[in-house]
Amino acid sequence: MNCIVKAAALGRRGLWFPTLNAVRAMSTPGGPTPPFTTLSITHPANHVTHVELHRPEKRNAMNKAYWSEMVDCFNQISEDPECRVVVLSGAGKLFTAGIDIMDLAGDLLQPQGDDTARIAWYLRGIISKYQNTFSVIEKCPKPVVVAVHGACVGGGVDLITACDIRLCTQDAWFQVKEVDIGLAADVGTLQRLPKVIGSRSLVNELALTARKMYSDEAKTCGLVSRVFSDKESMMAGALEIAGEIACRSPVAVQGTKINLLYSRDHSVTEGLDYMKFIVNEAYWKKADGPVFLYISGEGALSKFSLLTGHHVDIAKKHGALLVALEHRFYGSSVNPGGLELLNLQHLSSQQALADLAAFHSFISQKYALTDKNIWISFGGSYAGALSAWFRGKFPHLVYGAVASSAPVQAKLDFSAYNKVVAHSLTEEDVGGSYKCLNSVREAFVALKAALLGGNEMKVVKDFGCCDVPKSPEDRTELVQSVADIFMGSVQYNEEGVMPTIAQICDIMTNQSQEEAYDRLVKLAEMYRAMSKERCLDISHQHTMLNLNESTSGSFGYRQWYYQTCTEFGFYQTCDDASCPFVRTVTLKDHTQLCLQLFEIPEDKLPMNIAFTNQYYGGHQAKTQRVLYINGDIDPWMELSIVHNGTGVDEDRTIMIHGAAHCADMNPAHSRDKPSLSQARKNPTQLIWLSCKYEELIQYPGSEIMPMGGYGEAMRSLPPPHYGHGAPDSLKHYRDQIYGHPLFPLLALVFEKCELATCSPRDASSLSNASHHPSMTGHSDVCSSESFNEDIAAFAKQMIQAIQVLRFHLLELEKVHDLCDNFCHRYITCLKGKMPTDLVLEDRESGSKSDMEDFTGSCTSLSEQNQSWLRDTDDCLSTPSGTPSASCGLATHSVDACSDAGDGLDGAVASPSTGEEDETDRDRRNNKKRGIFPKVATNIMRAWLFQHLSHPYPSEEQKKQLSQDTGLTILQVNNWFINARRRIVQPMIDQSNRSGQGAPYSPDGGALGGYGLDSQPHLGLRTA
Repeated sequence: MNCIVKAAALGRRGLWFPTLNAVRAMSTPGGPTPPFTTLSITHPANHVTHVELHRPEKRNAMNKAYWSEMVDCFNQISEDPECRVVVLSGAGKLFTAGIDIMDLAGDLLQPQGDDTARIAWYLRGIISKYQNTFSVIEKCPKPVVVAVHGACVGGGVDLITACDIRLCTQDAWFQVKEVDIGLAADVGTLQRLPKVIGSRSLVNELALTARKMYSDEAKTCGLVSRVFSDKESMMAGALEIAGEIACRSPVAVQGTKINLLYSRDHSVTEGLDYMKFIVNEAYWKKADGPVFLYISGEGALSKFSLLTGHHVDIAKKHGALLVALEHRFYGSSVNPGGLELLNLQHLSSQQALADLAAFHSFISQKYALTDKNIWISFGGSYAGALSAWFRGKFPHLVYGAVASSAPVQAKLDFSAYNKVVAHSLTEEDVGGSYKCLNSVREAFVALKAALLGGNEMKVVKDFGCCDVPKSPEDRTELVQSVADIFMGSVQYNEEGVMPTIAQICDIMTNQSQEEAYDRLVKLAEMYRAMSKERCLDISHQHTMLNLNESTSGSFGYRQWYYQTCTEFGFYQTCDDASCPFVRTVTLKDHTQLCLQLFEIPEDKLPMNIAFTNQYYGGHQAKTQRVLYINGDIDPWMELSIVHNGTGVDEDRTIMIHGAAHCADMNPAHSRDKPSLSQARKNPTQLIWLSCKYEELIQYPGSEIMPMGGYGEAMRSLPPPHYGHGAPDSLKHYRDQIYGHPLFPLLALVFEKCELATCSPRDASSLSNASHHPSMTGHSDVCSSESFNEDIAAFAKQMIQAIQVLRFHLLELEKVHDLCDNFCHRYITCLKGKMPTDLVLEDRESGSKSDMEDFTGSCTSLSEQNQSWLRDTDDCLSTPSGTPSASCGLATHSVDACSDAGDGLDGAVASPSTGEEDETDRDRRNNKKRGIFPKVATNIMRAWLFQHLSHPYPSEEQKKQLSQDTGLTILQVNNWFINARRRIVQPMIDQSNRSGQGAPYSPDGGALGGYGLDSQPHLGLRTA
């Protein structure tokens, strides 16, 4: 029930009046809400935020301030825990007239510089900003209910398609206006509208004809869900819907919105195949803070993964954004087909890495991350291996990786596991001893003898078994379950609910129990008490049921066993002589399960293991900036990297004495061993995690240079050293050079070329060098011998470097030739065919004869392009300011020279509603062409010919021209908009046609004449 209008249960009166009061509270006669200048923010009810477009005097047109304020507003709403739903509406007589072109004319019509490519890039940035303004509404986790009354034109359609629920009044109408003024709608309408209404044919009709769609049709096609008689009833309905949403669980509501948006852009299968992720922004320094990626392994992802742990402690120090992704097929991220064999083909470490790469892209877009936000991955155990492999396979995505207790070497028969268990039971620093190990061995021999000697019932009673063994497999399960107590205790010493090594050895060496078997029984009792297990499950049938469970798979048994069969092995046997247990489970027992469960023959397993090691590198992996951390009592250290090997990365491994599996990932605790505490505190053991991060920020891009693909990155040469006396200006340029993406390649090539091509010194200098201490060893610097060195890796890097540099140099040369050719012909056209002195001589009279003489000097211009010779004060409406070059706007019916007060405000770039006053319409129809005084026309024409390289005045210049001519700034603005199209462009086009041939762009298309108008594909949004 609506928590805002709880009185609804008492009758219509109880519902209506509270809602009506809330609607009235939503009105904002005081204007925009500071610090906003275009938006008004109110809170009409609990957990409801009302955002109102508030420029009623300008028909809520979207000016410069709007684009940034809307982003700031919805970013704040997204982070506001008190807001659960948003209502969006417009103040005044209509919803919005779209983009305010007059307000944006300076940015759109007068970009800085003459470089066409730079101008295009500049305009692209503007369009991207507009797109983000609407996308931020769609990305907001809070549902947005939009209420439309009156006109919703151009940018307004973009706005409402990004909202979740759309309502309108009976008099509302919608229009995709862009094509009517020669533009393409590229801010979101053409992308979202087809998915909103579901009919591509109807969208094509609306977008290609620019016709109006009225409320009844909008409801029929699905653009809006409800139509109301007037604005007041619509706002009441919007508030009621918002109240219903606000009463629901915010987690459920926001999760539903995320799933709906994801499913809209994906297939049904992909929509169901949704993966869980968690984000913690509590410590993030948004500008340049790093991103810590916590990788989840063979189990469900918990929210505590980003709330506690050593990686969280480091995140606090470095101001990192914490993100985590659940592994596909584990936890709640099980595919729609469950864990059936056919579906499990997508379960692999390779797929997990691909998911991490996609997650990287998703988070980067969601949080607008840049190169300054470097990524560090963290993981433990299998997830630790994924962390190292992610760095190895995607070095361009993750700067470094921490791999704790990571088994990077796949192994079919992992008998070394129990070898380390035996050794750890003898480690005195953790409470072990050789006496303890011998007692364990003696106890398991006695257990096996009891089972084989007919004392089964006694064993069942002693160890608290849930059932009596019914098969040899059950007896094996019993022995293995008891052995698991020791294996788990060693692996997770001092963690969780397992007994510690010290506790185990205290019991196993306690002389009060004479027999080792009795001590083992005592240990099993303690384990059941600590783990709160009622009895010891020894049923092999139960084990097989768990492994065959193909629905939820919440515990991960089936999934992990599948991965051991297809990728890793890791089968722990007692085939090693040092194993402390009896040999009950053989390697064949494990491999046969692969055949039974997944139809994987035994002879295929070695090939699967070999592929994994070859693909990732195993123990021989040379991936840089991976920190391998292991404890020396952890059995899994045997499959991790525990030595620096080649020494490529110093301090790339940390071995913690007395530490168990993933012990370093836990938060610091007072009971931590000194070795573990020191490993966390010692700064030299986190060398690239701290100082390397600072180095990356100081020299962005200079550390590595990806050479294509997903392979290893090439380490760049170190930056040259400059003395401390270098001035700040040189340091600035130096940093820019180091940060350039081509710097590593240039440094590599230049250094080699310098050695081979520098001039040889004379004999005297070489002789002196041999006696001078500072020159020792440099007598053979100038030599070409270095080119004779046969170093394959270096040669490959040189070839790649030269290829990349050659490509860039060719592109630069091509662009230079094009620009040189274009500029030469452009200047020739202006100087040779435009004697501006003729225009300046008789500025006051503006006689036609002067212009006719000028026309005669430009005989190459065709008659059809001489329309610019007419009095240019009969200006043409170009609401967008930058019409498409291919669109004939010369016959547009709307007159941009109309007075500022006609129809919609002249400063608002929106079409007429067709509801003008008859008197105003008649007055406009009766206007004469050429209403500007001839003096004013000549002044502006003279200014134009003096500034043809920049034929559009700045704001200050427009003010001066307004004073000189006696016209308004708006009239001056419109005159120059028209002059650019009708005077400058035809001359340049004609020059291109009459020349040797038009210059061509690198992609083969002819370059248009004037730079700004030669970018029709950048269709700018207008109302």
